[in-house]
Amino acid sequence: MIKELIPAEPQECPTHIPVPFFGAIYPDAQCIEGYLWDEDSYTDEGYTSGGDIPCPFCNPVEHTEQFIKVDKVVCDECSTTLENLHWCLTSVKSIKLYGHCSNCKCNMWAKADAEES
Repeated sequence: MIKELIPAEPQECPTHIPVPFFGAIYPDAQCIEGYLWDEDSYTDEGYTSGGDIPCPFCNPVEHTEQFIKVDKVVCDECSTTLENLHWCLTSVKSIKLYGHCSNCKCNMWAKADAEES
């Protein structure tokens, strides 16, 4: 099994998001001004479905806040809250969240951590 490496720099928005977001088994999302639209909904008048999903690449903080319902996103190694969150494409046609760990002083894959009440 190949270990997925964290990118050294944040990836640019690919515009055509190469993973399914709208229920298809093929890539079906287009980023327009920071939000994803369903490519299958395109008509002569434009897209009719989407526009409310923040793009994970060029709008990563809002995307993370909307889709990860936890109190904080932490380092997979030391559980420090990650800063500068980014999403990246992986070699298995998915996206994965990573951020900067101020404790480890490096970029780390993120894991969700819910605070106990």
